[in-house]
Amino acid sequence: MIQGIIFDMDGVLIDSSRIHEKAYELVFQDFNRDFSYDKYAGKRTYDVFSEVLSDLDLEHSEIVKLSHRKTQAALQILETDGTLLPGVYECLKKLHTRFSLALGTSASRPTQELVFKKFELNRFFPIAINANDVRLAKPDPEIFLSCAQRMKLEPQNILVVEDSLAGAQAASAGGFFFVGIHQKTNDFRNLSGYLNDFNHFETLTDWILHQWATDQH
Repeated sequence: MIQGIIFDMDGVLIDSSRIHEKAYELVFQDFNRDFSYDKYAGKRTYDVFSEVLSDLDLEHSEIVKLSHRKTQAALQILETDGTLLPGVYECLKKLHTRFSLALGTSASRPTQELVFKKFELNRFFPIAINANDVRLAKPDPEIFLSCAQRMKLEPQNILVVEDSLAGAQAASAGGFFFVGIHQKTNDFRNLSGYLNDFNHFETLTDWILHQWATDQH
């Protein structure tokens, strides 16, 4: 029985793909590199720079500086252009009184905190785990397992809502059930724990309530 739900943030709750893509491009233009954000969506910023620039054998401190530049650029864009995806607020209002909710994101703490402040999401998420809280990023399940530990629930009693392949792989590896939302290029069906795919929060919300809400307090 599902008692808790973990939401990813970027691409799930907020329309952030174009924000992160633009921020990465601003940094990568110094290296004359082609960059496709879709390939790296859901991964931690540090890991993206490590992978894309692996041939340069950069020092840890250099990658940290690049990650900081990207984060600051994304924060500036997010502050003015960031928006919640349609149906998110209504979904959270309906679910937070029936399920234990948590956020599990590969975004940095400054980004997560800005999103929570800008859209007043603290009321829905008493638990939030971001990239600064864990050692290993998605597709490792550490983020979701950390959420589960703080929720005091077993993975099999938690539903994860994800849009990226890295996130879906993390949920699957951790023993969670999961659904896809807003994802267009990835096929999650071959991963263990997969339950369904949705294009809109309204249908996702109705499906969750139909499946489990009658069993909740």
